[in-house]
Amino acid sequence: GRVQRVLRRAVAPRPVGDADRRAYAEARARASGGAQGVAGGNGVPAAALQAQLAGREFAAVLPVVQRLAVDPKGRIWIQRPGPVWGGPGPVDVVAADGAYLGTLRSDDAPRAFSPGGLAASIARDGDVQRVVVRRLPAPLR
Repeated sequence: GRVQRVLRRAVAPRPVGDADRRAYAEARARASGGAQGVAGGNGVPAAALQAQLAGREFAAVLPVVQRLAVDPKGRIWIQRPGPVWGGPGPVDVVAADGAYLGTLRSDDAPRAFSPGGLAASIARDGDVQRVVVRRLPAPLR
């Protein structure tokens, strides 16, 4: 297809910090069945984290957009990064014509929508994921 519209909002990328690097290394260790142990309460030995960080190159900034979704009415749901790498951030809702409709907390970021105003999201209880279905606020139905 061809470009219909370019939406811009003045949201600056956030510099990558030490907490982002640690969160990334911890996520990689969990994904690869990393070593068990205690290092600052995170369950990954400090030496393993340091080894993982030492060989990695990181971008200077985090991207402004973490995830996009579109609902049945054509609204665009744009999730920004959270305060630490990998964590969800606020969700901006924009109409198809580019009008800004509002910003929701990160725990309100839907992954699926119904025409009747329901939205499904994924919530975590520790390492266990569950699907949560909520009715969208009246202005967003």
